[in-house]
Amino acid sequence: MGSIAKQDDIETREMEGLKEMRCLSDEYFSSGEGSKEVRDYLSQACDDDVTLLIYLKGRKYRPKHAWDTLKRNAEVRFETYPEVFPTSLPKNAMWLIENYAIGFLKARDSKGRRIAFFNGNLWDPEKCSMELITIIATYYAERILRDADGMENGIVFIQECSGMNMKHAKLYTISSMMRLINVFWVGD
Repeated sequence: MGSIAKQDDIETREMEGLKEMRCLSDEYFSSGEGSKEVRDYLSQACDDDVTLLIYLKGRKYRPKHAWDTLKRNAEVRFETYPEVFPTSLPKNAMWLIENYAIGFLKARDSKGRRIAFFNGNLWDPEKCSMELITIIATYYAERILRDADGMENGIVFIQECSGMNMKHAKLYTISSMMRLINVFWVGD
């Protein structure tokens, strides 16, 4: 009986959250804020319950935080770092994937989560820039967010740093780290 009540509570929170997010979007669109690209992206997202639910679940059913995160994602995607959000992976990204420097393991952790990895030892900075790694990470992150299994169970990220040296470290510049932070982290 408890699981049915819990499911009903989740569905109620989703319905109320979607309604509030749409109210927040109406306020945003009537304010005239944002570039055309950001507004178009947000308009399309607001027409898609699946997209709104991704943000709502990711922000623990807090509609204001979910809307702010969605809006920030659109701003980063179209205004701040548009080069990091290609529609498909660049051809030179395949080198990292084919050489198992980045990807997903077939096995899962003890909690059933998918395991993503980055093996820095196999990363050749002469063949692959930090920006390309950010593009690949963004590409995979967006796909896992659209995957029901990824949303329900989550993922674990493992970065192997043994074998990395100064040729790798010099790519960790302030601007490349700020790009990673701005793309992947949105504070509360």
